[in-house]
Amino acid sequence: MNTQDQISDISAHETIITVLERELVLGQEIIDLLEQEREAIVKMDVSALIGFSQIKDDLFGALQEQDDKLRYVLENLCPNGPDKSAALATLDALFEGESEEHFKAMQHEWRELREKIVTRNLVNHQFIQETLSFLGDSIALFTGAEQKQGGYGAVGQSKTVSNVPRVVSREV
Repeated sequence: MNTQDQISDISAHETIITVLERELVLGQEIIDLLEQEREAIVKMDVSALIGFSQIKDDLFGALQEQDDKLRYVLENLCPNGPDKSAALATLDALFEGESEEHFKAMQHEWRELREKIVTRNLVNHQFIQETLSFLGDSIALFTGAEQKQGGYGAVGQSKTVSNVPRVVSREV
């Protein structure tokens, strides 16, 4: 390996580590924001939710920029790789000793952060859906909005059912 290749590899390694460190920071910021978003959802603070939407957009945009940087470095390190890209897991061989341990720890931390982001985002989404459903049911209950729809009874007979929400749900 010539000196230029060694310098290139060192630079690529430093870039990969720097990008991953930045992604970890952004991931933690997203998790913190999702926690604040959940609190705003509970409080029904619509103005805060609108602000969080823009902040989330900015954070995910910054995360995408880091991914693009990482993809560029990976394509240069593995020019003959599949689709000119490589997964982070395939880069273990590029690191040795302490840097390999540090890289693997960062991979593990990033994997955990991604799982937390997905989970918290799904929880927030589900809570919003349930809140909207409850508000719709409440409005229908208090306004007396009732629609009749046909359905089938236990023995296949046609029956008429009410669309009015129940005060007490039978679901468990």
